[in-house]
Amino acid sequence: MDYIVITPFFPTQKSFRGSFIYDQIKAIVYTHRYKNIYVFKPGSEDDEYTFDGINVYTFKAKYLPANFIVNFYAKRNIRSFLHRIEQVGVDLSKVGIAHAHVSYNAMYALVLKEANPTIKTLLQHHDLDPYNIILSDKSNYRWNLRMNCSWLVGLFSKIDCHVGVSEHVLETVRLFPNVSKDIVYQKYIDRAEKVKGLPHPRIKSECLLYNGVNTSIFYQDSHITHDGFVVGCIANFTELKDQITLIKAAELLRNEYIKFVLIGSGPYLHTCQTYVEAHGLSNILEFRHEVKHEELRDFYNSLDLFVLPSFFEGLGCVFTEAYACGVPFMACKGQAICEYLLEKDATQWTFPVGDYEQLAALIKQYMHHQYEQHLVHEYDINKLIPAFLNEVSKLSD
Repeated sequence: MDYIVITPFFPTQKSFRGSFIYDQIKAIVYTHRYKNIYVFKPGSEDDEYTFDGINVYTFKAKYLPANFIVNFYAKRNIRSFLHRIEQVGVDLSKVGIAHAHVSYNAMYALVLKEANPTIKTLLQHHDLDPYNIILSDKSNYRWNLRMNCSWLVGLFSKIDCHVGVSEHVLETVRLFPNVSKDIVYQKYIDRAEKVKGLPHPRIKSECLLYNGVNTSIFYQDSHITHDGFVVGCIANFTELKDQITLIKAAELLRNEYIKFVLIGSGPYLHTCQTYVEAHGLSNILEFRHEVKHEELRDFYNSLDLFVLPSFFEGLGCVFTEAYACGVPFMACKGQAICEYLLEKDATQWTFPVGDYEQLAALIKQYMHHQYEQHLVHEYDINKLIPAFLNEVSKLSD
């Protein structure tokens, strides 16, 4: 039996974006359950490349800009995809699973099922906006949002199994167009108002697959040592990652001999750098450029604590990567990563969104007591994937 993956994200030699999908596919390969695993990626042209033993086939796909009328080129893109399937020599009669990542790509999995009704279709959701209502400000018109979402609800209702990287993500898929009580991001709440009254998707089945960690890459290394107490953060500098909350917490702790290291790039980096310079924090806070995914282990091992104050997160891999390296983490209350924490311990590791005073207090408390963090779910990708495939094998035709 063969396995087809359709994903907009997958690493290249120049970019590690999509490394979590690469880890997932490698884990599927290691199970030896499927004879061939094909990875297809929408792009600007038909091409092929290999990344660490995984062949990736790109196919031409076209879209209107700014998320306007997302299905405008759907028929054209489907033809392009099927042409590429034929070029690669995929025998659809031997395909058992079509696993699509991100909402739009559901249509590719479904068209394969039309050719072979025995194929099980999976659609994996990675964030809290599975219907893409906040993807672009330029297309934020009621008619456009409702048109796009109606089309996606139709696709979602045909998928055999929805896969979520957290219970929180699956809840947003299921509840739509209603909003989960844990979502505090006002832009999402406002956009959801514009699509009120649309039908809920008819979810056939769903499966939880937490973002796993490749523990052969991320592990505790006792040879890496450092002086003092170090707090780290890795994320793109965006509004949602909210690094400014961590920076303001650092400001309150400036006399506690704590070093803060932030890795990433993005539109809010300059804002954060300006704040640090204006408030004289350069001696305790360091910004670093992004590094290759596999090189992050050394960074995690140089930390005493990992903090990411993001407040609209599907399930950040960085939390469990840090934990796998022996470093506990702190996060905002109500975020998906909280599913991993013991409920009785949550007050030690979580803080209200934007509450830098509470965050500072938690960091100081942990620095002095350094209590152990306990997780309640598995995070090793090579243990998560076999269990996931067992669940998939139980799907009814």
